[in-house]
Amino acid sequence: MNERIPRERDPAVTRRMVNPYAYRIDTDDDKWHVICSTLSETYWHGLKILKNHFDMRRYFEAIRVLQPTVIVETGLQNGGSALFFMDCLECLLLPDSLYVGIDLSLNLVPETVKTIKHPHALIERDCLAYETVAEVGQMIESRRPGAVLLVLDSVHTQEHVTEELRLYTPLLAHGDALVVEDTDHNGHPVLSDYGPSAWEAVEEFMAGDSRFAHWEVGEMFGKFTNSPNGWLICK
Repeated sequence: MNERIPRERDPAVTRRMVNPYAYRIDTDDDKWHVICSTLSETYWHGLKILKNHFDMRRYFEAIRVLQPTVIVETGLQNGGSALFFMDCLECLLLPDSLYVGIDLSLNLVPETVKTIKHPHALIERDCLAYETVAEVGQMIESRRPGAVLLVLDSVHTQEHVTEELRLYTPLLAHGDALVVEDTDHNGHPVLSDYGPSAWEAVEEFMAGDSRFAHWEVGEMFGKFTNSPNGWLICK
């Protein structure tokens, strides 16, 4: 069954299209000026990657520690993050581990990324469609008992992230990791006029699911993350 759950348009999209440095007007904190400038200027293999340098280093450390057999990412944009995660797996001598990237449209992803098939997979479908969740679940089960790294980086409204957490966290088991991206929205501390966002979704989720705890992997880079309180581990 492919029942699509409606998803909201990200309120930050238009602002980013008009001015990629828009974040910088939202806080006087110099730390966040550094983060937002690197977010706007980061590329991987020439492809835009909407992650700051510090988060990328933290992801590398997380993958080194976790040794995942599957990485699942919702939201690909230009495909830069897909290549980054694939390269991390190769660099850390995990060539048989699977990267699964999901996006409603792969129009912005170049053919050089789309043609990297084995063992990786790109799914062009709504990440909230039940068919998508079922397919990802099958991929995860086929590679158990290895660990899973789940990265939620699609739409960042509270409603959307809450649905992602509801649908995908049942696929996770003890020792798996979860990163909810862009919990800095809605005044935490940027985009103060965004409205309820990923931060609020994580707060609500953590209050109702005792299986997860905050993950301190790569904490030396943690204060420069775009995902404060969004790095979680399944106990």
